This record gives sequence, structure tokens and C-alpha cells, in this order.
Amino acid sequence: MGGTARFDALIYERNPQVFGAMPSLHVAYPLLVVFYTWPRGWKWRVPALCFFVMVSFAAVYLAHHYILDVLAGYAVTALSVLWGGFIAQSLPGEPRQVS
Repeated sequence: MGGTARFDALIYERNPQVFGAMPSLHVAYPLLVVFYTWPRGWKWRVPALCFFVMVSFAAVYLAHHYILDVLAGYAVTALSVLWGGFIAQSLPGEPRQVS
């Protein structure tokens, strides 16, 4: 784990729940970037996907999240995208296209 265990011991030693972030927003935000940059083409997709995969891997590998936390982060992102799209479509006025 490199130096992250020492850092966590220093910063979180008084916290009773050190690794209890459910769902993982570390993976939710990069996945949102993937969803919203996808229509822009491959020059946006590749970096966004690479960053998303690296953050997902690092969250589990560095023991800051369990796999279940990461999967819950994916689910929260998917629900947020669906809900946000529904809300955007129900707004009055002309449909807006993100370019």
C-alpha cells in the first residue's frame, strides 16, 4: 500500500470509521465525466475512460473502498444520469443540445 497506510494512520487515527465511504464518490464523479463527454468523440472518451478505470482500481487497491462501495458508486451515477435526463426533458422550452 505504499505510504497510504501511514498517511491514513496520521490523518484518520481518531475516526472510528476510516474506510466507510458508501457509495464511493471517488468513482462516481469520473463516471459522470465519461457519460457526459461520450458524445464529444474519441479524443474525450479515451482519457475519460482511462481516468475512470484508474480511479476505480486505485480506490480498491489502496484500501480506501471496498468493491461494493465502488459498485454502489456506479449505481448512484447511473441513477443520477437517468434522473437528470428525465428532469432536463421535463423542463419547459426548447430542448437543449450539449455540443
